[in-house]
Amino acid sequence: LTKQMLYAIEGNTLVGSYLISSGKTWGGYATPAGTRYIMNKIGMAYSRQYALWMPYWNGLAKNPDGSGYEGYGIHELPCFNRSCTRREGINHLGTPVSHGCIRLGHNGPAAFIFDWAPVGTPVYIHS
Repeated sequence: LTKQMLYAIEGNTLVGSYLISSGKTWGGYATPAGTRYIMNKIGMAYSRQYALWMPYWNGLAKNPDGSGYEGYGIHELPCFNRSCTRREGINHLGTPVSHGCIRLGHNGPAAFIFDWAPVGTPVYIHS
């Protein structure tokens, strides 16, 4: 979290490293540290709470069976409409500005993680 990076590791091989935007460190929105597991995948998820569209959604749960979901996930920078013609700017990457999710850029990283990491993949979140 302090580096604002996501590292995709397969076995002992680094297969990708991507700049992220994690949760704001104030207001109770910090991305929770610890091990989480990808519990589901939705190509274009919608948050009613924040009125945002989230491409390449990977929901994160505390437990491998999907239980312990707290509303966080890994996804592309959010969109303000379903067609993503209005979206959050890439200038937010590298800065904690989300409501707890881990956001990736819209130039391929989110699509790669979505396709590469199956449901059940452990995600290690740390400072």
